[in-house]
Amino acid sequence: MIKRALLDTSARSDTPEQIIQRRALVAQARSGDFEALLSQSLSVILHPKPQNDPAIREVNVRMGLTVGVDGFARQVEALIPRIDSRASLPAISVPTPVLVGDRDPLTPSDLAEEMVVAIPDAHLVVAPECGHASTLEQPEAVHRALIEWITG
Repeated sequence: MIKRALLDTSARSDTPEQIIQRRALVAQARSGDFEALLSQSLSVILHPKPQNDPAIREVNVRMGLTVGVDGFARQVEALIPRIDSRASLPAISVPTPVLVGDRDPLTPSDLAEEMVVAIPDAHLVVAPECGHASTLEQPEAVHRALIEWITG
């Protein structure tokens, strides 16, 4: 059986404003200090509590540097042409956890709830004290949710 879990995501396509912001971010990454940009972005994606956690900061920056500017640009550009997939959500016919951080600024809980309502056998999992990087900010909560889902 195919299993799906949706973490920190949205079924919507980008708005024109989001596309402009994404392209500006790529331009900034290409023209400036990429490592500084990665560090600065943590204040946008992380819950306030772990923003100053040196271990979380270090792993996020290290991952970004490993991907590199070109890889980062490809990842961002890959998101831009995403279609709005809300109409296809009711066709998902397997149990689906939809996990979101309680303070995710990029894909807030109302977007997760929208998917849960549309997917017939979905359930919402809200990770406490968590922003957009749930697997790094709250790995125990994510692990617990995934184990409960896998084991039924």
